[in-house]
Amino acid sequence: MRGRLVRSARWFALACLQAALAAPTAHAAELAERFPAGSIADRTQAEAAQRAAEDEIKRIKTEEQRALAACSEKFLVNACREDARIKAETQRRAARRVEVEAKDAIRRIDADEAAARKAKAASEQPARDAQRAREEEAARAKHEARKVEGERAPSGPTPAESDAKRRAQEEKAAQVRSREAEARARAAEAPDKARAYADKQAEAQARQAEQARKKAEAERKRAERAARREKEAEEREALIQRAEKAREAQRQ
Repeated sequence: MRGRLVRSARWFALACLQAALAAPTAHAAELAERFPAGSIADRTQAEAAQRAAEDEIKRIKTEEQRALAACSEKFLVNACREDARIKAETQRRAARRVEVEAKDAIRRIDADEAAARKAKAASEQPARDAQRAREEEAARAKHEARKVEGERAPSGPTPAESDAKRRAQEEKAAQVRSREAEARARAAEAPDKARAYADKQAEAQARQAEQARKKAEAERKRAERAARREKEAEEREALIQRAEKAREAQRQ
């Protein structure tokens, strides 16, 4: 009678422990449903997913330590601990998949924003260059005018001097027009360069997204393998328990 009561107590304790180990799985499933693979589209979602995954990983560690400590007082200690570790690792992998995808999304968004800023600066640079050239040319012309005015004789310039000044002014004006034409040409080319840069960034983002997808797929397959190992461990445990139960029945 006493032996039957001891065995019943052990079975009840083991069942309670297995239920406690299975409970956190709901948290991991909820995290995976909240952030399925490929669903993170913006910075707000990425940061929320990263925080949630980090919190889930901490919670899994706490639950695993609690379960391992409880196993030391239960029947079939090693099997209990192995079961706890397998379940915790399965949940960790699911949470890490979300964490990795969130971090990849943040890096991709940072790269997109940097590329947009660079493209905008490149498109505005020709206009700034043209404005600077005009200002520099105006300053040089003003300086030359003051210089000529200071050197002019009281009787006024000779016809030859006036003709030379006129030619110099015409040459400077031609240089200004040439620089402005070059600036306009660069401004016209800027959109094409910006588009080419944007296309290159889009290709890089597509490669990053494909890498993230492959990584998530690998994580999913690892999680499936862990789940299969967990199921096999449970089946082995069930066989051991049935065998022990049969031996106990024979001894009675």
